[in-house]
Amino acid sequence: MNVIIVDDEPIIRIGLRTLIEWEQHGLTLIGEASDGEEALQLITHHQVDILVTDIRMPRMDGLELIRRAKEQQDDLGVLVLSCLDDFSYVREAMKLGARDYILKPTMEPEELIRILTNIGEQLTNEREQIEHLRQLNIQLKQSKPYQLEARIRKYMEHGLVEDDLEHELFKDDRLLYSMLVCSSDANLLSPFTINNLSKYIVCIETSIHERLILIEYEKPTAAHDFSKESAGLAAEFLSWMTLDNYPHPKGNVIYMGPPIESMDQLRTRLEFHRSQMHYRFYANPNLHIVHESSNAIPNDFPYALEIRNDILKSVMGNNREGVMHHTKRLASIISSTQPDLVRLQAFVFETIGLIIGYARDKNYAGIEQYEQRYLSLESIKSNLHIDDLMEWFQQAIFEYWSCSTMDPSLSESNHPFIRKAKEYMRLNYQKSIGTTDIADHVRLSRSYLSDLYSREVGESLIETLTRIRIEEACKRLKFANQKIYEIADEVGFTDSKTFARTFRRIVGCSPKEYEGSNK
Repeated sequence: MNVIIVDDEPIIRIGLRTLIEWEQHGLTLIGEASDGEEALQLITHHQVDILVTDIRMPRMDGLELIRRAKEQQDDLGVLVLSCLDDFSYVREAMKLGARDYILKPTMEPEELIRILTNIGEQLTNEREQIEHLRQLNIQLKQSKPYQLEARIRKYMEHGLVEDDLEHELFKDDRLLYSMLVCSSDANLLSPFTINNLSKYIVCIETSIHERLILIEYEKPTAAHDFSKESAGLAAEFLSWMTLDNYPHPKGNVIYMGPPIESMDQLRTRLEFHRSQMHYRFYANPNLHIVHESSNAIPNDFPYALEIRNDILKSVMGNNREGVMHHTKRLASIISSTQPDLVRLQAFVFETIGLIIGYARDKNYAGIEQYEQRYLSLESIKSNLHIDDLMEWFQQAIFEYWSCSTMDPSLSESNHPFIRKAKEYMRLNYQKSIGTTDIADHVRLSRSYLSDLYSREVGESLIETLTRIRIEEACKRLKFANQKIYEIADEVGFTDSKTFARTFRRIVGCSPKEYEGSNK
């Protein structure tokens, strides 16, 4: 394993170089660098397996080095050198793909050897697995089923049929039927999984989470023979998928198609299964084997842009109650109108994209990792029911707030005056307090505290106080049996009209509407 050391302190590099006998442990120290830029040059021009790097360095720090080095070489093993006071940076490095970290002040030769050896073994195992899969993939592409899949795909997508394809598919009076197997876990749709199906002719990957499978059967003596055989095979395969492999069976659905007796029927089969997917998306989520299809023309999607704007306002205002309320509104309209799935998935994709665009404008940290996880049509398509999609959508928004730099109302500043101000507001929101009262409590001038708070938190004192009051009002509207004017008074508003106006501005609906939708 080839190793490079990156640290801006020469004494640290010398110490690491002489601390262990590299060659005795299967390691080769091939270079050193004093910052990230020098290290990238080494990685570009040499075969590097393990990067040992400090975090705080001039020109290019360790975090940027890890990010850019992993872009160049994804299987690079990274060991972070850490001081006692920079553990937050270590957490970020681990998110970027670092394998482990070691404390410089307490570093011992035995520990360094153990960590480097573990990283080397991990890399070796992972590379062997990748090579094994590559070889299997080569064998698969040379196999007869794979070549048949390519010919059928060519026909279904472009209408180009080879002379002997029809004969091969329907020879000896053989008929075919189809099943579209969908799973939230794409790993369950590998060729090795599909091999558990008996009598299958070919498996066609239509997306990461879908496989169109053609299965042979003899011409039945009675119509019910086909239904019985196909239903039994689907139930058997679904049971195999859920047994010890997928703890949440709602993520697996099989759509069954009728017999295919001609090439023309084959070409339109995927369209038929799409109509089944539309039907099941809005039907019972516990329906895992689907025979029905929908002939209904998808409806328009009214109020979609209006609701999206309300959701975006709530996101930008860090208003969780507003997000939950408008997501429920969205789910209700989607369920009642049942829009086309492709349009709906594009709508969700665009909404997540707008949220990410806002985060980029604000220079929020961690947005790259968030984008990789959620700005994906395949990830959206993996939700096979309206309930799953709305849950995923709400989770995506809440995870957007998970980093403290993204949610000023949740971030806990290290500044003692900020902490005292927040604590005072949380304890006294029901009283008629203002910025002067808060400043007096923390013993700072009002103007100085207001500037400090806005700079540290990203919103004003009054904005935080108003949000706390509205959040408390939402709790009472959900769970307490009180009049709206009573709630307004209890959370610190002087009159119910001001309360209703403020509530609508922040949550996006009136207190009465919010109460009705949550009880």
